[in-house]
Amino acid sequence: MTSPSTGDEDTLSGVAAVSPTAVSTVGNFEDRSGSIPVDRTLAEQWGGTNWSIVPSANVGTTDNLLRAAHGSPALPAPGPSAST
Repeated sequence: MTSPSTGDEDTLSGVAAVSPTAVSTVGNFEDRSGSIPVDRTLAEQWGGTNWSIVPSANVGTTDNLLRAAHGSPALPAPGPSAST
């Protein structure tokens, strides 16, 4: 089984499962759309037949990471945000 890819340096760091058909993962991907690559949050959800990317928040223009997921229902947990 494969998960969707954002294209650049996908990393999954946390998982929460509340049932065989309700699983969430969180992590980050490298966004290279600007002049300097930055890490952006990544959240995916398993609905029983396939994975899909779900919206996740990013704050500011610097790196944003998600490190853990919490279930019941499975929702992304906030992660650290780096600023310069």
